[in-house]
Amino acid sequence: MVVDDELNILPLSTHARDLVAVNKSDKTISGGKQEELKELKESLVDHQPIGALCALTKTLDQAKAVLTFMEAISEKSLRTTVTLTASRGRGKSAALGLAVSAAIGLGYSNIFVTSPSPENLRTFFEFVFKGFDAMDYKEHIDYELVE
Repeated sequence: MVVDDELNILPLSTHARDLVAVNKSDKTISGGKQEELKELKESLVDHQPIGALCALTKTLDQAKAVLTFMEAISEKSLRTTVTLTASRGRGKSAALGLAVSAAIGLGYSNIFVTSPSPENLRTFFEFVFKGFDAMDYKEHIDYELVE
């Protein structure tokens, strides 16, 4: 595809004439997945803390990741390993942050997180604190923030 300086598509081939602009609504979560996410969130409203934490998720995959982490955390057998892999920008740090806040809510006190640099943990800690807020934890009462 070739464009000019105003980003107009130049019809250098017959395929360029057939290109159609993508509607912005098409870029969002598909209707079926959005509906499934909504149903999942509604089904978990009465189950705390997972209901409050899943309410913070933006995609169905993120909600499923938080649920999977919660299953492993709630077992407390320490015999389960859960891995999460996805492309950049899929919400891995957010899901992990919510799961860590749930682990702290369930009584885990030793949680270790590693990262190549501290800047990589910004989203992670943002969602740990969002999870605390969702579980009605209060800063200075239930936890201290040290920067």
